[in-house]
Order: sequence, then C-alpha cells, then structure tokens
Amino acid sequence: MVEIVTLNGDVILNREQLHGVLAVQLELPAWYGGNLDALMDCLTDLNRDVHIHIVSYDKLVEHLESYAARLLQVLRRAEKENSHLTLTVE
Repeated sequence: MVEIVTLNGDVILNREQLHGVLAVQLELPAWYGGNLDALMDCLTDLNRDVHIHIVSYDKLVEHLESYAARLLQVLRRAEKENSHLTLTVE
C-alpha cells in the first residue's frame, strides 16, 4: 500500500510550516533538522512506499519564493535515488 503525503501550497505559508508538515506526514525521526539536507537524508532512507503530491505549486512558490524550487529539486533527486518514493506536482 502506498502512503500519500499531500503538500498544499495554498496553506503552507513558510519554511517552518513546510518542514513541520513534512515531519508529521512522513513520520520523520526526532533528529530531523527541518531543512532540505535533513529532508534529503530522510527521503533516501525511506523503506516504505510513499507518494508525495504537491498541490498548488504556484502558491507554494508565492509563499516560499526560491525555497520552493530548491524543495522540488530535493524531492526529484530523492525520487531518483529511492524507488520507494514517487512525486507529482500540480
């Protein structure tokens, strides 16, 4: 069974909120540092099937500016490195 994690750009307003949502929805370990490097480490270590679905990416860019593009780069790189992870962006 694939676990679906939804990131909604309409409601994620800042980096802290983004990382909080990721930590809860992905059940990230306590050592998760709330940054993109730590996220990459956690995503490449996933050993369960997870699909990350980003909704309203344009709003995420509006709220997070260039950080949204860096997030997307990390997610795409992690998807390439970990066969348990898939990603869609709307």
